[in-house]
Amino acid sequence: MIDFAIDLDHVWKEYPLRKDRPGFKEFMVNLHRFMKKTQRTPRHFYALKDLTLQVERGDCVGVIGRNGAGKSTLLSVVLGTIFPAKGK
Repeated sequence: MIDFAIDLDHVWKEYPLRKDRPGFKEFMVNLHRFMKKTQRTPRHFYALKDLTLQVERGDCVGVIGRNGAGKSTLLSVVLGTIFPAKGK
């Protein structure tokens, strides 16, 4: 049996989108945008979506990617400082 140092199974992590409310001036200038806003905007985004990762003991792994790709979130989940929304 293989001994995994890291074993993530279908991990999802979501964060709420916090949109600052506009001030009165911004509201008046963009009133036309607020009036015709019919479709709902998403209230959350996924930093990790359905991630499965297995790393054997003794292996060396590097995590690379663009800004906002989820690297820090992945490392936080692995360390146990944050918990996934789904998966284990």
